[in-house]
Amino acid sequence: IEFISQKKIYGTPDFFIEPNLCIFVDGDYWHSLNKMVERDKEVNDYLINSGFRVLRFKEGDILKGIPKIKEEILNEVQIINR
Repeated sequence: IEFISQKKIYGTPDFFIEPNLCIFVDGDYWHSLNKMVERDKEVNDYLINSGFRVLRFKEGDILKGIPKIKEEILNEVQIINR
């Protein structure tokens, strides 16, 4: 899957897959802080309202289940390529 790293759009997703999939990888510590939780919600809402699809994964979830994360990403890629 081709992707762009650190796409220069609102929120700067870690990975961007054309035409509209934003993937964020959130560190467990920083993204558990109240101000970051609020910011992440704001970024998600803005992107979704602008027509983007958003996936957000926490560090701990990735470390526990890479196959599940991979499946979720592949499912989204299939949706956007329909």
